[in-house]
Amino acid sequence: MRTPVKNFTCWECGNCCRIKGTVQLTDVDAERIATHLGLAAQAFTEQYTTLMPNRRGLQLRNGEGDACVFLKKDGACAIYEARPQQCRDFPYTWNYPGWEKECKNSCRIPA
Repeated sequence: MRTPVKNFTCWECGNCCRIKGTVQLTDVDAERIATHLGLAAQAFTEQYTTLMPNRRGLQLRNGEGDACVFLKKDGACAIYEARPQQCRDFPYTWNYPGWEKECKNSCRIPA
């Protein structure tokens, strides 16, 4: 967790979704995404998630090139309306070291 960001405008470039990493899911996230996709919770879990390395929850599978499995070729999120809380919070209350570099050329970051 880094210092909270207040002045940020996302340009939906998808750069933050192309970084190899972990998108941890809450039970609410999994249910919301499954419903959005029209899948039963178990079908969603089997198709789109894996067990976290610490074995204490689920994470989204990575897609092509370690990008998010729901990142479309045009950089848009295929489940934007139902995206996980971790994604909703980025970069406002959750971010990772170096995230500014990923957004530097595509998103507005305060000086």
